[in-house]
Amino acid sequence: MQYLFKVSSTTAPRWRLVALDGTYTLAEAAELIVQAFGYVKGSCTFVLPNKQCLNAGCGGQEDCAQAAAKLDSLKLAQGDSLDFAAAAQGFYHHIEVLRAQEHLYCLMPSCLVGAGLVPADIAGDEAALTRYAAADEAQSLDLRDCTKRMRAYLSAKRHAPAPALTVPFAPA
Repeated sequence: MQYLFKVSSTTAPRWRLVALDGTYTLAEAAELIVQAFGYVKGSCTFVLPNKQCLNAGCGGQEDCAQAAAKLDSLKLAQGDSLDFAAAAQGFYHHIEVLRAQEHLYCLMPSCLVGAGLVPADIAGDEAALTRYAAADEAQSLDLRDCTKRMRAYLSAKRHAPAPALTVPFAPA
């Protein structure tokens, strides 16, 4: 499946419409959302409507079995919702599943629409981001930058060399 998520901050006027593929792990999906907003890398969690917390890794790394599970394993359908926490900042978001289809007609991953620029120098400070959003000099969001960050992360992850296999206690 491919998904169209509306990811909205619960505390500030920041949101993104992101297209993600169901074959991404929860860690990858979480990091793609982090990249769409331009947040600082850190541990992330998805919270299902039944309040079950799913560890989504740290910085896009599958550091446990939950984080390595595929996004499709959540069996999301159009109209479903869940919550997302970017723990490095303590930012909480609500995710609405706007589409869940076999094929969306856009490149994956993508940030299609959004609001609320997150400047790099204050990306970890909710109070500063709220003040920035209310200021008259706030710059507009460049969706190309959001999508570029998302794709750069995924490309680097998918094309990174595999770690060397070590065999403990191998005869010399």
